[in-house]
Amino acid sequence: MSYDLIAVGLNAVDVLVRLPESVVHDGKQTRNKNLHEGSSLDDFLHEEGIFEEVEAAALKRALAMKLADIMQKEHVKKTPLAKRMQTSRAALDRLLDPSNPSVTLATLNRAARSLGRRVSIELVPA
Repeated sequence: MSYDLIAVGLNAVDVLVRLPESVVHDGKQTRNKNLHEGSSLDDFLHEEGIFEEVEAAALKRALAMKLADIMQKEHVKKTPLAKRMQTSRAALDRLLDPSNPSVTLATLNRAARSLGRRVSIELVPA
């Protein structure tokens, strides 16, 4: 996936482990039985009524991880970045905290600009 800072429209789980449909064993090709047939994780989360909450948490976690990666690669510390953003260190800590779901576009934009990036948000079909 290519992105400047974030990508919106991720499924609740980006990486799924799949068993191969068939396996060659002792020179014979056999078809695997899928022991886990049924609904997807997204279907399960919708049934439980928590899909939006889980998806928002996953997006926030991805965003926080991306910001932390950029900071590490560019050797940017929190206090100088907060000063560049003209915000408090506490506000930056909230932005970088994967478990804190609150983030404003203004704060995100200031962080991106302070790191020489821009925010790109895309709405994709569900």
